[in-house]
Amino acid sequence: MEYKVVKLENNIEEIKVYNNSGLYVSFLNLGAAIKDLCVPNKDGVSESVVMHPLDANKFIGSSSYYGKTIGRFSGRINFGKYTLNGKEVQLEVNDNDHNCLHGGSNGVSEKYWDYEIKEESNLIKVIFKVVAKDDGFNGETNMTSTYVVYKNKNTIDIMTK
Repeated sequence: MEYKVVKLENNIEEIKVYNNSGLYVSFLNLGAAIKDLCVPNKDGVSESVVMHPLDANKFIGSSSYYGKTIGRFSGRINFGKYTLNGKEVQLEVNDNDHNCLHGGSNGVSEKYWDYEIKEESNLIKVIFKVVAKDDGFNGETNMTSTYVVYKNKNTIDIMTK
């Protein structure tokens, strides 16, 4: 089991993790994204099971949200408006001029997340962290996305809070 970090253009860093069972997963610090996930098929040949652009730069500003962590919310806020404590809050409208989608174009999906990599005897954890505070929502939110890749299982665990 191994990993490596590759620095790409535009401050994007790619973390590549390989396990002993043929699984390969690639993460980006941009949006805490899963860039690629390859698993062995029935013939033992590794195949990608994630739709993604080949060029990591295409993740920047993409309306497709390729494998990214989205937030502060998932889905659409109608007309980009909500009321908090009796005060109406207007968010960016980034979905067909009608809704605020997945936290807007300045949401966590477009942030460069800090990360750390923890190796244990039977797994590797990639832990991403970001502070969401300049996305138009009130207050500040600390978000963490943890990806766990196991040494001998073609399984990954994903936890976000």
